[in-house]
Amino acid sequence: MNDYHHPKYYDLSYSQDLGEELAFLKRVLPRPGAGRRPRLLEPACGTGRLLVPLARAGFRCTGFDTNAEAIGYLNRRLYRNGLDAHCFTGDMLEVDVRRGVFDGAYCTVDTFRHLPSDQDAIKHLRKVRRALRADGVYVLGVHVVPRRGTRRESFRWQGIRGTLRVHTTISVLDIDSRRRVETLAYRLRVRKPSGTRDYRSVYQLRTYTLDQFKRIVTTAGGFEITDVYDINDGYAGPLVPAEDSENLIFILKNSGGET
Repeated sequence: MNDYHHPKYYDLSYSQDLGEELAFLKRVLPRPGAGRRPRLLEPACGTGRLLVPLARAGFRCTGFDTNAEAIGYLNRRLYRNGLDAHCFTGDMLEVDVRRGVFDGAYCTVDTFRHLPSDQDAIKHLRKVRRALRADGVYVLGVHVVPRRGTRRESFRWQGIRGTLRVHTTISVLDIDSRRRVETLAYRLRVRKPSGTRDYRSVYQLRTYTLDQFKRIVTTAGGFEITDVYDINDGYAGPLVPAEDSENLIFILKNSGGET
């Protein structure tokens, strides 16, 4: 099951309790004001859970995603709300956007780990950097393998909108440290007056230790990790990741120069 084929349920699942996350993004990204509307880029924007409120807050937003159904849902939502943003289907590796025009970019929900190899991750970082101005930042969320302690094996939450409830469960099935592959099971349980239905899928993500991620950034070139935040600590910080840190947000600043 690809939950993007059910964008209404996906959007409800991932759009709960956005207050802290949005406040954090507005704090670390260039701010609108005095007639200035910063340009933001969101790779893998999905149904626009962040893009829509950021567009409403005065940012000029561009987003892309591989799934046409998610983009269709997002564009209809933008139209209904009278918001102007440029959203289209595109791949994290192949899409080309205008060079050097974005003040910031963000991708906060671990989508980066869908890129299956270090080479793909490097290619993606280089593409995002080309899109940024010389002083632009990329706000990137990555679950890293903790240096000490046990990684969480399951995550559960629910979203409620009117009579619709969506319960989401993500469970870790296996971690192959040699191949750096994590296998997860994903379930959406949708409850509405007409009944309950489950949607299930299994997918794989690339694993990173903190040091492995830092090496990828260094190899890609042109980005400097200026700050790190921990989602589990309510975006407190910036901070030095602890031995058991795993749910991190990295601020990558474009250091300028040719790409």
